[in-house]
Amino acid sequence: MPDAKPPKKVNSLSSDMAADAFSLMNDEAKSAHFAQFASTTADICMGIYTCLNIIEASQRAHPDNPAGAAAAAKSPQVTSAQALALQKFVRSSALLMHASAESHIHAIQAHTDAQKETLMAIKRALKRDAE
Repeated sequence: MPDAKPPKKVNSLSSDMAADAFSLMNDEAKSAHFAQFASTTADICMGIYTCLNIIEASQRAHPDNPAGAAAAAKSPQVTSAQALALQKFVRSSALLMHASAESHIHAIQAHTDAQKETLMAIKRALKRDAE
């Protein structure tokens, strides 16, 4: 039995480099607070939009649709199973974004609460010093 050869790399870029190659942000913007979240949100939203467009175009091209023949020539054809897989992906992506946004909201709130506590402590200390 011959030795199994490892599969050839399709893309020689590391995943970070590949992601950077398609980033919409310049280097300065990438270091901004929550920049990665904003970038991921934009990517996932575009993916959701694309999936829904594919599903809709496929439904318009369905033979049961009176205008289906004309639409079929212009649109991608997906099977019912593929449409369900795309819908599952869309739901999962939306849930992922919700969880990520919720996590960021909690982090912002915790940071804000900590800032308020610090401000109150400073005000109390200044008030004591003034008395």
